[in-house]
Amino acid sequence: MIDEPFRAEDYRWAQEQVDAVLNHQAKLGRQRSTGSNDRRRLPRVVGPYLQGPIPMAWLYAAARSQPRNPDGPLLVGIVLWRLYGMRLKRAQQSDAAELPFNVSRVAREWGVSRQALMRSLNALACAGLVRRSGRHGRPSLLRLVMPGQPRS
Repeated sequence: MIDEPFRAEDYRWAQEQVDAVLNHQAKLGRQRSTGSNDRRRLPRVVGPYLQGPIPMAWLYAAARSQPRNPDGPLLVGIVLWRLYGMRLKRAQQSDAAELPFNVSRVAREWGVSRQALMRSLNALACAGLVRRSGRHGRPSLLRLVMPGQPRS
């Protein structure tokens, strides 16, 4: 048998213990938040990246534009969308519509011959995905065109 009477004061927590439990619960609540912030984040990209969104219809049309070499126009298309995304980030949206495209520099950066790059660029132009305006002694100006958009 118990000789001592029950005293609630003997089972009460000290204030430090209560604070420790509340802090721990607050940390768990931040870690397990519900809603849109609950998604896992991708690691930060270091170096060049491709700015999206990129219309899949455009990429499909680029891949079909030269059946013998489907990688060429697709590679040029990816380079163009990367340049467009970089330019869109720096400039007003209306200024980003035409891209200066230096064939020699892109060929050097991507390890592709100038001739293969020009063939791919011509294939994209024939497919109606790119409009080109040449400038003597300067990089060509390119405008990306969505598939099905009328040529002007």
